[in-house]
Amino acid sequence: VDPGDAVVWGRADLRLAALTRNPLTSFTLDLDGPDVDAVLVDGTAARVTDLGAELVIEPVEPLTPLEEVEVQVTYGGRPAPEGVG
Repeated sequence: VDPGDAVVWGRADLRLAALTRNPLTSFTLDLDGPDVDAVLVDGTAARVTDLGAELVIEPVEPLTPLEEVEVQVTYGGRPAPEGVG
């Protein structure tokens, strides 16, 4: 955070596993705030659809059931003023 510029940026690192019987072609993450710059799944760029308070993430390869993957979400921007949004 740069208080003089009012810009927030960061990265969230997650370790996830699909708890499904079949390979998972997409999954969602809740995110209500700054713009997403990129999402990587095991180091490979994934397709991202921003639905407002939720991201739909489509990895290049479907997630194998019960196999852990690393997801990296890079984000940044100017947050809405308090009480707005």
